[in-house]
Amino acid sequence: MIEIKTFGPGYFLKINESQFYIDPPQLNDNSYIILTQNKPEANRNTIFEAPGEYEVENIYIKSIAKNNEKAFLFYNDFSLLFAREVLEDLYKEIKNQAKDLDIVFVTNLRNPEKWHKDFNCKVFISETSINLPKFNIIKEKSFKINPRRLEHIICQIIK
Repeated sequence: MIEIKTFGPGYFLKINESQFYIDPPQLNDNSYIILTQNKPEANRNTIFEAPGEYEVENIYIKSIAKNNEKAFLFYNDFSLLFAREVLEDLYKEIKNQAKDLDIVFVTNLRNPEKWHKDFNCKVFISETSINLPKFNIIKEKSFKINPRRLEHIICQIIK
């Protein structure tokens, strides 16, 4: 099961039993933390930055950086991409490194049609309002997604 919640300016992401905080307001050394911007005061033992490759409790994480943009690919029984925003150079780099993406979580998502065409995405998660034919739209502050039954869903995060 995948669980996603807003967490201050960041997000809480739970994959199976592994918990990740993405850009949390405070750094807690007892959690796995994903940073989309560098924080020099952070303890680097539990923090994942880009570029790099990591494995946490059977979850493979690959981080990609291009022109100060960062994206994080999570692989388990599914593939999930997280990024704040993806401009053209980072998009090309993601396309070079990933064939299919089950779940695309981009807070400021642009061109969902292109993502769907290039990566065969089944779920989109974003703060922006997006529309795609044959996709159901859900607007909530938190979501639970069963990766074994991915359907055409757009999850719009309400902060």
